[in-house]
Amino acid sequence: MTTEDPEADFIRRYTSDVASLLRRLDPGPIITAVSALHAAWQAGKVVLFCGNGGSGASCSHIVNDFQKGFGLKAICLNDSMPLVSTWANDTAWQNVFAPQVTTWGEPGAILVAVSGSGTSGNIIQAILVAKNADMVTVGLTGFDGGWVATAVDHSLHVPTDSMQQAEDVHMVVLHLLYLGLKRRIEEKQS
Repeated sequence: MTTEDPEADFIRRYTSDVASLLRRLDPGPIITAVSALHAAWQAGKVVLFCGNGGSGASCSHIVNDFQKGFGLKAICLNDSMPLVSTWANDTAWQNVFAPQVTTWGEPGAILVAVSGSGTSGNIIQAILVAKNADMVTVGLTGFDGGWVATAVDHSLHVPTDSMQQAEDVHMVVLHLLYLGLKRRIEEKQS
């Protein structure tokens, strides 16, 4: 009898947990978020993305897909480090996204906010500004969803206490938003 390699066992458990989270995703909120993105695309409205750490990197990645894929007016609020650092330095870290939302926000535009905890102050401030501007808000969260999951128009919550697993599933959800919008655009063009 051989014993299982502990590292291989860890990898199998981790990937099994992520696969389980993916299987439990409710398509309904993703579909309604795709509908909102489609409406914004049709109206020529901007879609803003923001997140902290790995979530910010995921936002930067998906903006690349949205812009290159079909010219969605997509901006990642994390991508200008001089702008982020000046807002953080001259005001507070809590304000790094909100003034950018003020600049770009308008009725019918969308803010996609990604926060593993759902409690990040700078994400909360961005959502508050977006709501004031009559923007549509989409939130991707983990853990219990925090304030973000209850405040946004479209909550895409991943029920896990693992930040890494939440970020893994968030990237899949962001790709589903992209692919869902791509399908709708291609269907309209055919």
